[in-house]
Amino acid sequence: MKTLPHLTLLLTLGISVPASADIYKCEGSDGRKIYSDMPCSADAKPVPKDAFRVNSATLVPDGSAKPAKSTKKKEIAVALEVNKEAIRTRYKELKALTRRLVGYDNKTLLKRVNRRIDANLRRALTARSVSKERSNIHHRFDKQVAEAKRHYLTDHPGMAQALVTLEAERDEALYGFSSRSRAR
Repeated sequence: MKTLPHLTLLLTLGISVPASADIYKCEGSDGRKIYSDMPCSADAKPVPKDAFRVNSATLVPDGSAKPAKSTKKKEIAVALEVNKEAIRTRYKELKALTRRLVGYDNKTLLKRVNRRIDANLRRALTARSVSKERSNIHHRFDKQVAEAKRHYLTDHPGMAQALVTLEAERDEALYGFSSRSRAR
């Protein structure tokens, strides 16, 4: 019985263990296969790590490879689509959390936070590619989110604003956005 309060505390704080380098296979609303670093739906299935092969070509599922298009950049593109559904889900959860943190009685701050979330969501949905360092980026920002939750433990409005800023910075790192395009 002593473990129940500890488990409840962990669930309340929303502490999660990030999946370091998992790739999930889902089916999009149009029937196309989507490969993502985050589960995009309840039916998302992890793809075995040996199903992918990396060489001088791009990363593609099922161990096959196709030649990378010649570009001026030296980086090799990763053939994982940006998972728009996972982005929407992440921002929907962020909006619900900030609503609980700010409260409905602080309408001005709630409106400002929601505007920032909506602007950052619109920006994230314009992403065309995901950084090949996505697992490291998620891990780094998950740590920063946990630190922000500890730092702003009693300042819920401050925590809400910090979490919105961190998600915008996560998107900058994941999708290569500039900080100038971030909603303030």
